[in-house]
Amino acid sequence: MNVQFDENKFMAFANKKTLAGLELVGAVVAGEIGKNIKQNFHGQGQLAGSITHKVIESEKFVRCSVNKVYAAIQELGGIIKPTKAKALAIPVHPEAVRWTEKGGEPKDFPGLVMIKRKNGAPLLVRIEGKGRGKGERMTPMFILLKSVQIPARPYIRPAVYENKEKIMKIFARANAV
Repeated sequence: MNVQFDENKFMAFANKKTLAGLELVGAVVAGEIGKNIKQNFHGQGQLAGSITHKVIESEKFVRCSVNKVYAAIQELGGIIKPTKAKALAIPVHPEAVRWTEKGGEPKDFPGLVMIKRKNGAPLLVRIEGKGRGKGERMTPMFILLKSVQIPARPYIRPAVYENKEKIMKIFARANAV
């Protein structure tokens, strides 16, 4: 029996299989990243909702990414310092958290007063009630800090490293003839 081998057809077939395998691997790793975010960050809808994967056909690899500005600092850790202000305003009250999540700036938060403390960071508080003393209450809304240390909380790297065997099996199955 005479068998003819068409190298071009074979390479096209192999390329198609490789790309299909990379697509499957990307979907699996993206899913694992999502699971890790939910475990490490108690949901974090915005972070989990920005996970993508893309097969780079020309280079035969898949890129999984989390497309939020703060994604890298969460993965790797680091120090955050203010760039435009003298201090970072960290929300400490649920209302202040909601305000900043909606894009509000602490400077625009209604009714805030800065309280300087002798042995602690300044606070932005809301004063409620009338007059001084009785009936007046201060509610801390933001704490002002010169910098914040964010600990590394990896969620991308473990999605790959803890699933190496699974990834190799998926890729091998996708490329089986």
